[in-house]
Amino acid sequence: QKGVGAAFAQVAAYWFMLYPKPVGLGWSNQRYTMALQIADIPWQIKAIFGIVSDFCPIWGYSRSPYMVLGSVAGIVAFALLAADIWHSVLGVCMLLMLVGFSLGVPELVVDATIAENIKRYPSFSTQLQTL
Repeated sequence: QKGVGAAFAQVAAYWFMLYPKPVGLGWSNQRYTMALQIADIPWQIKAIFGIVSDFCPIWGYSRSPYMVLGSVAGIVAFALLAADIWHSVLGVCMLLMLVGFSLGVPELVVDATIAENIKRYPSFSTQLQTL
């Protein structure tokens, strides 16, 4: 999930931000790097998402709604980036943070499910950890 999605997002962001106007934003390398660091914040606070999903279930479910929210956030963020209406640094960074959120939440949910199943089926722990 992360490898394919992150690679797609990074290539798209690279051309979108660095390509000269009117096709791209024409940003400098420094601004581009800053935007990618801001977009990486969801990965740095991924543990907080895990705590929230475990302790704040939505409609009685602790993981599925968060996967749906993450997926919807990614779709909306990519659609808004593709619409080419966000030319401010803050707007693009916020959308890239939503993309990071949409990539991080499913990975977090999979990791939590694997950890839960390792507790339930310890004899399969080595097989489950390779997923």
